[in-house]
Amino acid sequence: MTDEVMEPDRLFTLEKVIFLKIDAIKYGFLDIGKALYEINAGRLWAAQYASFEEYLKSTYPFSKSWAYAIMKISLVFGGIIEAEDIDVDVTRCFKLLPYVKEDNAEELLRMAAGTSYSGFEDNIRNMKSQKGHDECDHGEWIVIKKCGKCGFSKQENK
Repeated sequence: MTDEVMEPDRLFTLEKVIFLKIDAIKYGFLDIGKALYEINAGRLWAAQYASFEEYLKSTYPFSKSWAYAIMKISLVFGGIIEAEDIDVDVTRCFKLLPYVKEDNAEELLRMAAGTSYSGFEDNIRNMKSQKGHDECDHGEWIVIKKCGKCGFSKQENK
């Protein structure tokens, strides 16, 4: 065979691999979260393990905190990502979790999908600085005094 004959076959083979794996990359973390949730909620681990944590530790190469976070991501964002076909990766979903409220999950996902890395990080910093401030009446202030000579600091309540 000549290179010209093999090249289209090889191209087709490699494109097939790519297309088959795109969904695994895009939705794989959601599938993992759903499966872990079902295993945990249904106590499917209980016949062989004393706890879900023991099951995780002996079965998978990821931490307990990662498993719980990925389950939460699949519960909170999974339906929206799949229904709206929003292209957002697992790392951004992890970073969005602390800012999810009852009605803003889709808005957060669209923001995450529609911004550059630096734009997304800026949005996270802004949300972090606002978290909890909306519900506060700012009625208690703390003053911190710092010595200009030695750097000693102390806190005073106002």
